[in-house]
Amino acid sequence: MRLFMRRSRFDRTQAHSSLRIARRTDAAKSSRARIALPLSAAVALGCSDLAPPGDTYNSVTGVRTDEISTDAALPENWRCLAEDFPEELPATPTAASYTYTGFVFDYRQGIPFGGASLRACNINDSACAVGVAQGVPVPPQRENVPPGIAASVTAGFVGYLRLTAPDYVTYDYYVGGPMTQNVVATQPFAMVSLTSFGEFAVGLGAKPELVGTQGALAVQVLDCNSDPAPGVQLRLTDKDRPTLQNAQLWAAQGGIPVPDEVTDASGIAGFINLPNENIAFEAFVANRTFGKRSFRIVAGVLTTGTMRPSYVNGL
Repeated sequence: MRLFMRRSRFDRTQAHSSLRIARRTDAAKSSRARIALPLSAAVALGCSDLAPPGDTYNSVTGVRTDEISTDAALPENWRCLAEDFPEELPATPTAASYTYTGFVFDYRQGIPFGGASLRACNINDSACAVGVAQGVPVPPQRENVPPGIAASVTAGFVGYLRLTAPDYVTYDYYVGGPMTQNVVATQPFAMVSLTSFGEFAVGLGAKPELVGTQGALAVQVLDCNSDPAPGVQLRLTDKDRPTLQNAQLWAAQGGIPVPDEVTDASGIAGFINLPNENIAFEAFVANRTFGKRSFRIVAGVLTTGTMRPSYVNGL
């Protein structure tokens, strides 16, 4: 079940341009570099109590000091976790509004399709009956990319994009942080047909009669190089909550969702059998957490987003 396509070299370069390298001024630490992140990723967008409106449903970036793993045990593509994350102010918007552009394809067939509708929704509007902006068709944004769909939102927008299409499961994509620039999505929106969604859930142990009454989450984990990350495990932060007793972890293995696995080269994992409420999880690599993210789960909706150790606007 390939919910996202692998990022191209162009996409990775685009993501890297959002990172800045700073040197420590402390003489004792002058030989090490660190990635400078906006405050919005390191602090302001963190979620703790999972109660709106305080919860912004974005990641908390950083490394806990109580992990058993040492810096030396980190794979090369995770070496940024050994560095400190300085607190910096988020970028200041230079326009009144920005546009988020993406395109839609069928995950099983792997080809784009038309007929999907998109609307941008405020972070605290789970129903998104109207939304704050409606999507409009747009021509291809670059070579080898099909026509897309775009929504224009006010500067600083924090929320999600809801896509709907006949015979497909409603698809919510959470934007990573406040919008401060135009974004052309590096991952296409991979919508899942109702039939395929049922097969996906039942194959992971969900009861067929309950599939439409519960929610599902799929995230793509990206490493320090903004590449899809293998070997990552997701863990619910409140797994003992009674409503999460039936939650099932899964990860894509060769495009197939498999229960209780770490990510493969696609970096895709998530949970099914989720309640109609807010949930949070942490991502672990080499027995070490590198961040937490929370999402509002809606019954019968596939909720999606990315998880990364570094902030990239709108992704």
